[in-house]
Amino acid sequence: MYASEVEYDQQAALSKYAAAQMMGYSDSAFLQSQARLLLRANRIDDAVRAVRQAAVLDPGNAVLLNVSGLLHQAAQRPMEALRLYARGVSVGAVPLGRGTVQFSFADRRRA
Repeated sequence: MYASEVEYDQQAALSKYAAAQMMGYSDSAFLQSQARLLLRANRIDDAVRAVRQAAVLDPGNAVLLNVSGLLHQAAQRPMEALRLYARGVSVGAVPLGRGTVQFSFADRRRA
């Protein structure tokens, strides 16, 4: 499953993730990986759903909070992205997205 993701065979990887989920496999690392794959497949809403499920399982995971912020940024949800980045930093995440979000959406405030 993970190998097909790394090989960039999105359809094969998504099929393997779906098969694993049908067998009941679902932890936060699995869902986070699935979310990244869905993002690369331009299935942003599905990616956000997967990362939200992961967050329920592991709400204090700093890396997961950063990934969640990136996904919400990609989904054009800057306020939620900023909130997630701030939560991530509060639990030890590397502050990677705040400036990017502010820069990405700066023109929208003037429009």
